[in-house]
Amino acid sequence: MANIDTISDSLTIIRNACAVKHQKAKIKHSKIMENIVNILKQEGYIEDFSVENKKNIIINLKYDLKKNSVITEISRISKSSRREYSSVKKIPRIANGYATVILTTPKGILTGREARKQNVGGEVLCFVL
Repeated sequence: MANIDTISDSLTIIRNACAVKHQKAKIKHSKIMENIVNILKQEGYIEDFSVENKKNIIINLKYDLKKNSVITEISRISKSSRREYSSVKKIPRIANGYATVILTTPKGILTGREARKQNVGGEVLCFVL
């Protein structure tokens, strides 16, 4: 059976790798996942990532001094069975704004903060805390 929701599968791989304290996680490559991982790097949730032959993305996970993962929670909001769309005014603020919400908008993949600045709404993909 084929994987239907590659974003959800990739987020689960990252979540599980953080739970068992792996240094790296390997997910399948797609443009949307490359953009999401790039946002994770910009926001400081991961150290770095590299694309391997346009097939896989290798993510170097980030830990604090006590070997706790910087990513405490990463979860999918919009699912293939139920899409969640949001206008600019209704972009969710999770954990009082401490979590990073990732959206796909007409201007590309953006964080909730960037989407508010550019005054665009879109599909709420996931959040990272």
